[in-house]
Amino acid sequence: MGELIEDPSLRGRRRAFRDRAEAGERMAGLLAGESPEIVLADPPGGVPVALAVCRTLRLVSGVFPSVRIMATNGETIGGAAPGGTHIDRRASAGLPPREVRRLRREALAVVRATMSRYAAKIPDVGGSSVLLVVEEADPSAVLAAVRGLRLAGAARVICGTPSATRSAVLDIVNKVDVLLCPNVRGDAGYSAGDAYSEEEEISREEALKLWQGFGRA
Repeated sequence: MGELIEDPSLRGRRRAFRDRAEAGERMAGLLAGESPEIVLADPPGGVPVALAVCRTLRLVSGVFPSVRIMATNGETIGGAAPGGTHIDRRASAGLPPREVRRLRREALAVVRATMSRYAAKIPDVGGSSVLLVVEEADPSAVLAAVRGLRLAGAARVICGTPSATRSAVLDIVNKVDVLLCPNVRGDAGYSAGDAYSEEEEISREEALKLWQGFGRA
């Protein structure tokens, strides 16, 4: 089982952070004992959080998008990320294999389009400790990203998210080496955006602008 790093003083709280930058700074402060060599952001919400981590720890960031694979009825049946997909066999059991393949292709096309938007390539993570920063800690998408990083040779995968539900934490923590989540909250009425007191949802364009303005080596 992976290790959960949280901030007990933030457990169950809404508006736990002023904004995404503060969330990233708080996450960086909780990483004592961990030494990630690479920080990867899942756009759009993961970008400002990851950049704050990088500024605090003086690390370089890359992009590693992940998306849910959704059936036409709106049910999540898996996730997709660079180099990896995750299909929940139980959730997809009633779908024809051809339909599952189509949905997987469409999700991977979204991932590739995001990588292209950021002019990003799949990073070389071989033998490295990687911190993957996501805002929406959707287990299916996160598991696809973790699978992609493992297949790429990452030696250690740390998943960082400012806030997540208890059920998401339980689903994810067993699949990573460390789950860094300062603000663990209940499932009822949960929204990732409720973690911030002074910031609304970030758009794709805003996240890309922040990324382009960040000095990367």
